[in-house]
Amino acid sequence: MRSHWPAVRRAVLAMFLLAPAALAQERATDAQDQAQPDGSSTPKKSAAAKPKTRRNGSTRSTPADTAGASSSLASTSASASTAAPKTELATFGAGCFWHVEDTFEHLKGVKNAVSGYSGGHIAYPSYEMVHTGETGHAEVVQVEYDPSVISYEDLLKIFWRSHDPTSINRQGEDEGPQYRSVIFFHSEAQRKAALKSYEQLTRARAFRGPIVTQLAPMRAFFPAEDYHQNYYSGMRTTTNRRRRAAASRVKQAQSKSKGAAKPAQKPVSTPATATDDSAASEHDSAKPIP
Repeated sequence: MRSHWPAVRRAVLAMFLLAPAALAQERATDAQDQAQPDGSSTPKKSAAAKPKTRRNGSTRSTPADTAGASSSLASTSASASTAAPKTELATFGAGCFWHVEDTFEHLKGVKNAVSGYSGGHIAYPSYEMVHTGETGHAEVVQVEYDPSVISYEDLLKIFWRSHDPTSINRQGEDEGPQYRSVIFFHSEAQRKAALKSYEQLTRARAFRGPIVTQLAPMRAFFPAEDYHQNYYSGMRTTTNRRRRAAASRVKQAQSKSKGAAKPAQKPVSTPATATDDSAASEHDSAKPIP
């Protein structure tokens, strides 16, 4: 046994002598592993904590995940609240579109009201063409409104109250088929609402005479000339319009009478008389809301 002790003592002595050197070498190796390509050294990043897995296989959400989901929902709701409201269109004819536009454009929930022409057989008619009563157009106003603020039924109530729906092709001093009372519906829902309101007014005998308002689908709408838009806000008067209309009638009468033989003491038929005749014939064929 004694013969082995010298060897054991030498091994133990070598282990104590070499241990500090090995430890220094290990530390140097760790420093080299942490060093960056440019020579700078940064501490190693700790691995991200993995979400805890439950026994049923689902993962438990962390507070950071919950906060992120909450902020995402908040941003989605904020964007939805700032989105522009959906608007719809309604088109009414109730005589001079200046008056009709002024009636609707100041209502809460109405985004825009545009004067124009609808119901005719000529595309892009002018005011002078429509005023002959031969194009089939009616002076109308197309209303853009927010149904969440003002309903179509509310617009119908204002339409009925703003003119005389029992007058055929005439509102006040304005006379002709272009001034007829008419509702152009844009959808089946609007058609049903117009019929319902007509039936309610008829049963209640809200007017002295029968309602002659026409109900027709919207085919095409042609905005009127710029000087017709927002007319009353431009501080104009109806006198200017009637003067232009009278001048147009005189001009047409003069063009018709040129080249024709002049009968003795016989008055020349004016466009106003011709308009009245055409209006009467159109009324014979036109039907009120059934």
